[in-house]
Amino acid sequence: MTPELDKTLRTAEHGKHMVNVDSLVTVTDASRIGVSALARRAEAGEDVAILNKGRPTAVFVGIDRLRYLSDLEERVAAREDLLKKIAELIPVVTS
Repeated sequence: MTPELDKTLRTAEHGKHMVNVDSLVTVTDASRIGVSALARRAEAGEDVAILNKGRPTAVFVGIDRLRYLSDLEERVAAREDLLKKIAELIPVVTS
């Protein structure tokens, strides 16, 4: 991958979400590098995005990071639920 492409895609749009990763690897390079090496990099704390046709399609992350992200997702969902309940308790004022 060229340095320009690497820099451009370091933070890449994927659907509605932004993907912030440490490394970008094409599917071809991922095959060459191997799953074991990518898993070691993820375990060491490096987030590695796999690009298919120039788009991020998968990410190798360590289990600690996955647990952190899952916990964060649960907290966000709980806050959204709480805000909905609060909104239901507040009367709507119309003019």
